[in-house]
Amino acid sequence: MFRTFLVLAAAASLLGSTVAVAGAQPEPTACTYELTAPRVVNVSGTDMVTATVTTRACDAAVTFRTTACIQMQGSSGPGLCAQGRGILPAQVFFQPYRP
Repeated sequence: MFRTFLVLAAAASLLGSTVAVAGAQPEPTACTYELTAPRVVNVSGTDMVTATVTTRACDAAVTFRTTACIQMQGSSGPGLCAQGRGILPAQVFFQPYRP
């Protein structure tokens, strides 16, 4: 019984997606982003970890805000986030750096 339900559900989802594709809907607009891997940088003599989110290409869309967050591995506490407005990248700096 359960197996039959799964087959019917799968068939219904395939039929549903076919109907949706047949409609004249515009392509969704989207942007692509680049996330840099966290790395250690020295800022005014202090080692910090930084990561950046940058807007790359937008297809008929405009980026309003990007957000980059870092959390210390194994930490249960909140991480640290930074925002970039518009096309400006979001770059977060986390300290203290612990190797």
